[in-house]
Amino acid sequence: MIVEKHYDDEVLISLLESADGDRETVTDPHLDSCVDCRASLESLREVTEILNDDATWSPHEPSEEPSPKVMAHLNGFAARMSAEEAEAEVWIQELLSGPKETWADNLARHPQWRTAGMVRKLIEATDRAIDRSPADGVKVSELAVKIVEAPCAREVSDQQCLRTRGAAWREHAYALYY
Repeated sequence: MIVEKHYDDEVLISLLESADGDRETVTDPHLDSCVDCRASLESLREVTEILNDDATWSPHEPSEEPSPKVMAHLNGFAARMSAEEAEAEVWIQELLSGPKETWADNLARHPQWRTAGMVRKLIEATDRAIDRSPADGVKVSELAVKIVEAPCAREVSDQQCLRTRGAAWREHAYALYY
């Protein structure tokens, strides 16, 4: 078995320094044949170019004025969350109004209830249900988990989806523990 040797960072940096960073002047037989070393050299070249750029080192004060674009995005997000939670407040009453054996079927009949707001309201309801009956708390937390295990909607970011999923599973684990 032949073990292929690759250049370490020190060798690649010395090749860059000897060529003054110029792509065409770096000639090496190993680099011509090794894709990994060529990629590492290119990565080091990019880092070197960024570090040599004056903009990297020039201090600038952040603007005191909020960005209108960011503010519009945050306000829209807050409005969507408020609307989701207001809808969920009504839906949760309907969902949990019957016997607990019907809750899962009731959720399955209403796909529009599968929102992050509904998950947050179910998490709140789990805490209240645990005080009355721990078994009911587990059942409510299972509903939240059923919602988050479905694929997230396109308008929801992956990060928000993962946080909501984590919160539902955490609450379910707590209900089971309790």
